[in-house]
Amino acid sequence: MKSIKFIFFLLFGLLLLNACDTDRDCPENPLEKGNQVKFQAIIGAASSTRASGTEWNTGDAIGVYALNGGTTLPSGVYDGKENIKYTTPGTGSFTAATVGISFPETGTLDFIAYYPYQETINGYMYNIDVANQSNSAAIDLLYSNDAKGATKGNSSVSLTFKHMLSMLVLNIGAGDGVASLEGLTASIRDLKTDGTFNLANGTLATGSTSATITPAGVVSGTNGTLAAILVPGQNLNSSRIIFSLAGQTYEWTPGDMALESGKRYTYSLQLSASGVVMLQPEATIIDWEEADTGTGSIILTPEETQNDYWTIAELRSKYTGSNVTITDDAKIKAVVVQNLAGGNSTSKKNIVVQDETAGVAIRLVADNADLDFGDEVEISLKDQQLSAYNGLLQVNNLPNANVTKVGEKPVVAKEITAAELLSGNYESQYVAVSNVQVVEADLSKTFATTNAHGSINMEAESGEAFVMFTARFAAFQAETVPQGSGTLKGIASVNNTTYQVLPTVAADYAGMTGTRFGVTNTLTVSPETIQFEATSGDTKDITITASGAWTATTEGTGFTVSSLGGTGNATVTVTANAAAGVSGKVIFTLDGTALTKEVAVSQKTAGGTTGNILFPGSDFENWDAFLGSLGSFGLSTDGYASHTTNGGRDDSGALLLKGTPSKNDYTFTAVVPEGFSAVGKTKIVFYIKGTSAKSLSLNVYVGTGTTMGTDYKCYNLANYSAEGTLSATNSNNYSGIINTGGNWMKVTLDISGLTLNSTAGQNLFGLKVGNNAAYDLLVDDITLE
Repeated sequence: MKSIKFIFFLLFGLLLLNACDTDRDCPENPLEKGNQVKFQAIIGAASSTRASGTEWNTGDAIGVYALNGGTTLPSGVYDGKENIKYTTPGTGSFTAATVGISFPETGTLDFIAYYPYQETINGYMYNIDVANQSNSAAIDLLYSNDAKGATKGNSSVSLTFKHMLSMLVLNIGAGDGVASLEGLTASIRDLKTDGTFNLANGTLATGSTSATITPAGVVSGTNGTLAAILVPGQNLNSSRIIFSLAGQTYEWTPGDMALESGKRYTYSLQLSASGVVMLQPEATIIDWEEADTGTGSIILTPEETQNDYWTIAELRSKYTGSNVTITDDAKIKAVVVQNLAGGNSTSKKNIVVQDETAGVAIRLVADNADLDFGDEVEISLKDQQLSAYNGLLQVNNLPNANVTKVGEKPVVAKEITAAELLSGNYESQYVAVSNVQVVEADLSKTFATTNAHGSINMEAESGEAFVMFTARFAAFQAETVPQGSGTLKGIASVNNTTYQVLPTVAADYAGMTGTRFGVTNTLTVSPETIQFEATSGDTKDITITASGAWTATTEGTGFTVSSLGGTGNATVTVTANAAAGVSGKVIFTLDGTALTKEVAVSQKTAGGTTGNILFPGSDFENWDAFLGSLGSFGLSTDGYASHTTNGGRDDSGALLLKGTPSKNDYTFTAVVPEGFSAVGKTKIVFYIKGTSAKSLSLNVYVGTGTTMGTDYKCYNLANYSAEGTLSATNSNNYSGIINTGGNWMKVTLDISGLTLNSTAGQNLFGLKVGNNAAYDLLVDDITLE
């Protein structure tokens, strides 16, 4: 595919570096005060174009991610350089809006970049929205991930951008009987307009929101070109394209054509008094890959004017409370929403049709054998009777010959609330009623029986009530009703004063699998951590508060639980089976729900701490011992680190990180104590509690130097809201947030592949925090296991 190529020339001056401390890595941005990276952007050949033209506009901005060579997002982010904004005054020269990117002294970098820039990117997901086409450049997503292996010695870095969305182009000409296209309007309907793009792996997911798209373009005299940027991952045959000109309306549904990223789909059409002629497409823009639409000439007849057809809303207005015979030579054009295979009707003579304005029931003279869901029909109404049957408006005893199939149309359920259903404004229309469920008393029932129709009572979360009606002839009549809450689709109806929804097929209720509302599920445990004394047979109690039945499971060794299940509130006893080595957790689950609670289990050593402390004071009980274990730089003087005597686990001492560090900072670096050995040990364990707007990064030292990735390995917590085991990486990264939900959470560092420093006085373990982010975090019990 031919694509836009932006060539970015990265110009670097000499690096002005300060000397690094012996137990600290170099500053986060060695060029922060000078020699910023600069980008020069060139847009391919002169004939190339992006959505808004061939030139950069003043203020255009790109977002750039720098990665350590050979790594990926998110673990490989270099120097914290994520979503760095670069802007241009319109010349193609880009400069950083704030702090830029600088090459390291050694090693390689890879780059990921995108356009247009978004200030907030959550989870590396770029939000797509093409509903507004008034500024095409603002929605034309471009992406580059091919710049790899760049070094400080390189004179330039080239980024090749590709279009990630799709483009539809309509070239329109005036044909016979059309003097001018001035005043032409167009709309694209029934396509999804949102989605997300994963910047880490370059994948795109189509969203769920449909909206009418107004293509941008120019019309002059007898010619015009309209274009729209669309979200890939859907098919053009699910759309409807509506043209309006001089009081005439044309509706066209393209044939089967899957939308792919980076492809442009061009159709040439001619509007004439007799119809629309679609000619063989021709490609005109080289930077989008032209997709073969495979179309020859297609003639579409214009939609009839409003005077030729009544809308169903007009038809319904003729009924004023008593039977009425239609004397006008009137017709309606509508789409059938009754499903033959589903069979949910009390008679084969019944069908239901709707248009964009309303719906109505039709009672035929003979059984319907052909008209099915999605069939577009023309119905002749002259001399036919409009009446109400048990409150439901219908055209009564219509000859089958009065109904002619003229095509097919996609049918999308109208999303409504239960309150809107009860308004009666959606009678005989295919609807989707949200946030509803079967009442508890009817949960054991089937939809109907072979001998009787079924009326299942429904309730909405907002309090409204209605009936889900199923005829005994329905294909799904013997199925048990849905047990959960969700959205119910079907035909809105009424029986006297009772409002109903008639599912057309099983898929109409398949989404009702959510948690039932009106039931408050509760599960709490206390305490959330237990710590045995260094004695076999020591016991601890856990108090459970539950709204129903619960189950307990265990992970770990050295302890037993008195009961692994029960109903409602209870107390269970946990017993240590050994004097040392007891660890793990008890997991409580409320049956039938996703609610779980965990209780961490540990045991003190004979010296009073959990496990083997990594260095003197690493349980933070003896603050002087902790401070004495640190290297020459001691504890950070940035004001956010302090000691709490009772904020730790079991009201013990802990390290408190509270405040906003002014830089990416070493909170402390501990050195190897006398007699230290990590032989046979496989992990470093510690506990955290609280929140932080950036994450933690830990250094474990394996060499005597200060080279990141060689003399020490880095463990990055990233987004941490559940206990996990971390693996070693070659660089510090503070991206992510920490939120333990008010509980103590265990952090495990896998050191099974490392040989830790063992000479007294060498660096052993360091804890780092990110800059300009609020921390309110407790750290406790750093152990070697």
